[in-house]
Amino acid sequence: MTRIPVNSKMITSYDLILGFIIFDHFLLSNQEIYTANIKLCELFMLELNELQLYDSILSGKKNDEKFLNLILEISKQIPTELLTTKTVKDKDCFDEYSDINRFISNPINSLMLIKRFIQIWPNIQNYSILPRNSRLDDFIKQFEFGKDDLTGAYEALYRIQDFYQLEAQDMKTGMFSDEWKSIAEIWSSVPKFMGPDDMLEIGIIAYQQENYQSAIMWFESALDEINNIRSYSDESSLITVLDYLSWSE
Repeated sequence: MTRIPVNSKMITSYDLILGFIIFDHFLLSNQEIYTANIKLCELFMLELNELQLYDSILSGKKNDEKFLNLILEISKQIPTELLTTKTVKDKDCFDEYSDINRFISNPINSLMLIKRFIQIWPNIQNYSILPRNSRLDDFIKQFEFGKDDLTGAYEALYRIQDFYQLEAQDMKTGMFSDEWKSIAEIWSSVPKFMGPDDMLEIGIIAYQQENYQSAIMWFESALDEINNIRSYSDESSLITVLDYLSWSE
């Protein structure tokens, strides 16, 4: 098991997996973590197969613009080599060193996977000219993805940040720390970073835990991100960030 020193503590691969496993307030056994990791890997493989199916069947055909934009949005969050590979097999989910497993072992990649199945895939099913994929529907129903699941994932990321005293800006990119960065870059790319809304949610969790130092760090990172996005138009999130910052100081 890979171990990386961070601020005098040790990060293990299981610790990082905790960042994307959906759980409430109970510590999971290694076997439970492994099982949850396999499920997320299966979900990601289903997503890859679905994207390849759309590409092979719908390429060159007239499709709803909203559908195409949603597919493009997902594609930007996945490395090209995984999108185009034809050799992804079920056994890859049981291989710690497979490309697919290495990709979803980064908590940020898995957070984005969960968000896609909550926010994007249901709409793709609605806009697609193909019949609904019953397997995809069954998988979504089985996981019962919803806001509570996202909250659970954010709580897990907050626990990792708090325990290892990591910086929000490092966690945003999936690098986690200077010590972890070189290994993380080799191990797996992170195409989609956490956005201001993600950092706001983690900041709120820290605030509710009365960890105001961490809360301020997350809120300030969210505010910096908002200021750096010219097209950001969610005024309510900006107001929420500013309110929480004033309450935390």
